[in-house]
Amino acid sequence: MPGWLNHDIDIDIRKPLPFPNDSVRFVLAEHVVEHITPGEAWGFFQELRRVLKAGGVARIVVPCVDLIYQRYDQEYADFLKNKFLNKKVKNNGSLEEAMQSIICHWGHRAVWTTDAMEAVLQSFGFETSVAQPKVSRFVELNNVDGHYKSIGEHANWVESGVVEAIKGSASPQLEPKNIGGRVLGLFDRAYVVNRDQDVMRMERTKGRLEKVGIPFQRFPAICFTDDGGHESAGERGNYCSHLAIVEAAQKEGLSSVLIMEDDVIFRDNFLYLWAQILPKLKLLNYDVFYGYNWWNKKGQAKSIDLAPIKSTVCTHFYAIHSRFYKKFIEITIANQKERRIRAIDGVFTTENAALFAPTYNLVGQDEGISLVKEGFAKKLRWSA
Repeated sequence: MPGWLNHDIDIDIRKPLPFPNDSVRFVLAEHVVEHITPGEAWGFFQELRRVLKAGGVARIVVPCVDLIYQRYDQEYADFLKNKFLNKKVKNNGSLEEAMQSIICHWGHRAVWTTDAMEAVLQSFGFETSVAQPKVSRFVELNNVDGHYKSIGEHANWVESGVVEAIKGSASPQLEPKNIGGRVLGLFDRAYVVNRDQDVMRMERTKGRLEKVGIPFQRFPAICFTDDGGHESAGERGNYCSHLAIVEAAQKEGLSSVLIMEDDVIFRDNFLYLWAQILPKLKLLNYDVFYGYNWWNKKGQAKSIDLAPIKSTVCTHFYAIHSRFYKKFIEITIANQKERRIRAIDGVFTTENAALFAPTYNLVGQDEGISLVKEGFAKKLRWSA
């Protein structure tokens, strides 16, 4: 890879690594740790701690039996049958033989899960987070994986557990730009709108965002006691909160901002799906990008793509590009002077904004009492 020191069998990770103390910013160890014993892996992790700079990151990718159990499907079964077709080992693609393959073949000498990997790395003092193949919250580690090239995107997603381990320090030696990166590889910043009294909702959402590797800032929701011409006081507060975020993004010169609400939920394979659409999304001239099309109930994960939409509803996960900030602010302020004030999700359609969404919904809305339509109890839902 350009910009990296690329090593394979020329370095034996069972031995001390040939790098000085505190000298390395990033390490990618992809599908290698399973080829050494747990005791040898222990030594390798000690070496990672030694050579990484403060704030440096090791990205470790291993086949995980828990993921294979959870993600096993017919497409993976067919992959296994084809992979063993010309080999002497019998494999009909069953879940049992999928497990046998990953434990007993390919020179594997250890069995890993993401939980086990995190526990071990944390015992060394690393801060850890689980990522997905090809996706990282660190810009330098996005799209560095290569194992999918030999077994295909789907099989790689089924098998591969990814843990990123950060070497902590009270005085990091890396510049913030080297340990941050854009949110989901695209947006300058992410906000979550949350009322001060909704502590439990925020904690629940924080865990979800950590799981998918989205760094965020909590935005204290603006609250009112009267509706001010809106459908409810809650809707008015929601409206003004979203407006305030976009005004702040414009003032700070952010090129794009991701806005979420504290009832957002994510598909289990969110990051895998995100990796499929990210290259196209980077080239897309969008004004507003939604993580879902509320009216779409027929999309399929296997054929996920991006598509223009005329409208959608709800505002629990969307991004606004800077090219639309000024117009959004103008029409949002003007809308509040109308006799019938539209909700915030109705504003986007008034100026022929370029709206896009995936053809398969990446996110949904959690169950609970709506804070916009006061007293309305909503079920967990992925579409209307």
